[in-house]
Amino acid sequence: MPDAFPRPVDPPSKGPVQVGLLGRDIGGSLSPLIHREAALRTGVDLTFNLLDVATEDELRPALRQAHRDGWQGLSVTMPWKRCLSPYLLGMSPDAISIGSVNLLVRADEGWIGENSDAEGFLRPLAQRRLAFSHVLLLGAGGAARAVAHVLASMPFVEQVWVQARRPEAARELVQEFATERACWEVLPMGQELPCAVDLLVNATPVGQDNVAPGALPCLASYLHADLHCYELVTHPHETALVREARARGASIIHGGEMLLGQARRAFSAWTGQEFPTLDLRPLLGLDDLRPISQDKRP
Repeated sequence: MPDAFPRPVDPPSKGPVQVGLLGRDIGGSLSPLIHREAALRTGVDLTFNLLDVATEDELRPALRQAHRDGWQGLSVTMPWKRCLSPYLLGMSPDAISIGSVNLLVRADEGWIGENSDAEGFLRPLAQRRLAFSHVLLLGAGGAARAVAHVLASMPFVEQVWVQARRPEAARELVQEFATERACWEVLPMGQELPCAVDLLVNATPVGQDNVAPGALPCLASYLHADLHCYELVTHPHETALVREARARGASIIHGGEMLLGQARRAFSAWTGQEFPTLDLRPLLGLDDLRPISQDKRP
């Protein structure tokens, strides 16, 4: 370990900024499109690569090779968000608190791990000025932990139910993030909710193109007209959950908004340039969901 916390290195002044996405089965990811379009709009010479790693044994050599090749950073997706700490020089406070890394930034001798999931998740909620008291969180992986981190900081949240395929993972998340002012409980799969929730967050991969496409990640009875349904799956654009929630009158928060929030932080960290968020919303089919501008807020 270094004697002091490592510092990120500046992006190269000449030649392309090499970055990429680390994950498994990531061929359908929207990240290459987002970052390449952002680079075009900002005049950055950027090369975005896919680093598809099949097993944990391959992580260390893959990260070493990317560093040797001069990569400036990596986004991280399933299933490696919670596996990277042994291979890093250090982690940001957010990454330590959440227990998950989704962003790597280059230092002289290796990688610094950060987490932009919480920031990306919170931004669409803040832009809508939403307040909610009863929440159902589906999933207990890296993205779900970031969501739990945000929910635990919200004084208006009174009740959080966590439902996951692995009950032990749901229990671990509840024990770690529960607060004195809110009741956190595990909801077994297939069990009805004791009362209606006003925010439902799908932090599972269920519904994406390569994981149970067309399936719902929860009982349809959880969905109702007064619900805000936050779907973190981004591919396909309209999942079965989005279709069913919309049909029942719920409002939808699309995962593409969170994806842009994550990309915003990564692009800035890697290139030093401001990310053109509003320009890229139509790229993800979000042009009809444009956030309220500061001058139009009450």
